Amino acid sequence: MKDEVEQFGEYKVLNEIGSGGYGQIYVVAKENDQKAYVLKIIKEKKSDDIECLNNEIQMLNELNEQPQNPYIPIIYDNQVSQTNPYFTIDFFSKENLYYYLDGDSNPNGLTEIQAKIIFKKIVEGIQFCHSRNICHLDIKLCNIMFDNKFNPIIIDYGLSRKFKDSKTNEIIVFEGAACTNEYKSPEMFEKQKFTGVESDIFSLGVVLFNLVTGKAGFKTSEVEDKYYKLIRNVKDNDYTPYWNKVLPLINKVLPENFKKLYISMVAHNAKNRPTIADILSSDWLKEINILNQQQYDLLENKIRNELEDLYKNIKETNGEEVTISDILHEEGYITRGIDNNNEKFFKKSELKPKKIPNDRLNVNHCIKINGKLKVVEFMNSLADEIILKYPDNNYIEASEENLKMNVTIDNDKSEETKGKKESKIDIELFEYEKGGYLLEFIRKGGEIPDYYKHFIEIKKIIINELLNINKV
Repeated sequence: MKDEVEQFGEYKVLNEIGSGGYGQIYVVAKENDQKAYVLKIIKEKKSDDIECLNNEIQMLNELNEQPQNPYIPIIYDNQVSQTNPYFTIDFFSKENLYYYLDGDSNPNGLTEIQAKIIFKKIVEGIQFCHSRNICHLDIKLCNIMFDNKFNPIIIDYGLSRKFKDSKTNEIIVFEGAACTNEYKSPEMFEKQKFTGVESDIFSLGVVLFNLVTGKAGFKTSEVEDKYYKLIRNVKDNDYTPYWNKVLPLINKVLPENFKKLYISMVAHNAKNRPTIADILSSDWLKEINILNQQQYDLLENKIRNELEDLYKNIKETNGEEVTISDILHEEGYITRGIDNNNEKFFKKSELKPKKIPNDRLNVNHCIKINGKLKVVEFMNSLADEIILKYPDNNYIEASEENLKMNVTIDNDKSEETKGKKESKIDIELFEYEKGGYLLEFIRKGGEIPDYYKHFIEIKKIIINELLNINKV
């Protein structure tokens, strides 16, 4: 497909919203259907990418067999193919879980009761996958979206596999794994044979700690990680040394039943990890398990309202005046992610960006009505400010021709994480009619959580620069 895609079969392409580990992702709508979908396709015909996308299609089709699960996306049009695989699912517009653990807007994670409700639903979604003989193998914050009712939806099944032999019913043992390092089980790092269900449990444990604290319990489960080795090398089941090292970094009290559940889920020995049923019946979840239906519904509605407020607060703090969801909403496209939804905002301008990639920042609200942003000077000034923030960065460029900065960031220079916290980001500035501007951020390299962290930091620099321009 070309870069500028307007139509895909019966779907009108509204915007490109980024690229996954494989494939391109677009927001689309049918001609006579006021509903927004996500279309995932393969643009560059790489055999590994095609295999992953075909695998995801097959897994989603099996997960969509009746009865369905509310935390698994519904797959609509799809095609398994060696040349042009694709599928569509609902558009989820309330962002992924990582968005809600913003280091500035929400540094301490969700409240414990919010985390309990959300985490239980996530576990029930994975339980459903396991009941269909599918292990996910790429569970992480970025692969859990929120729909308009703040139900978590587990996405991205490209790495998923069957964990039982369909003929013998024996557990399949895997070798090699391509999932994200921060969520990868120790047996994967040690290049041992591993089982899918236990590895999913480990990744769920990493997600759990992030939800409750807003931070990671360790960087990775590799041998040299200074935090995880206190779990790996525990003596007499005494995890006091681990908690003594971790708790000073956390701005909240963690109950013992939480600590017990978390430690068991990220156990070094996969056989010591709890089952899904054990997690769902754990003491930590007892508080919501004993509620009757009416009590649970009231609590769930309260938490939805709290998450809606949190979503708006983070959006405002990050300076996101217009998001893909807002754009779609104006035209009335119905989605599972928000009430309604389109691209009306972009129709207002003569100069359109080719696409909306991973993230975007509409900066109109930072410019005075009678002000004029000189784009080249602004980009050069912005580059200077980013260099001050990241003095070791030698990859920033701003030119009159393409108004682009290639930003490479590696904040962590310690030997144990050297090279693992690098983000490569392209930033492009588009000028619209009447002094309107849009900045586009495209992730070119690095892990997604690190990219988001740097993206938020750079946005603050941008907003500060815009405010300085207003003072001139």
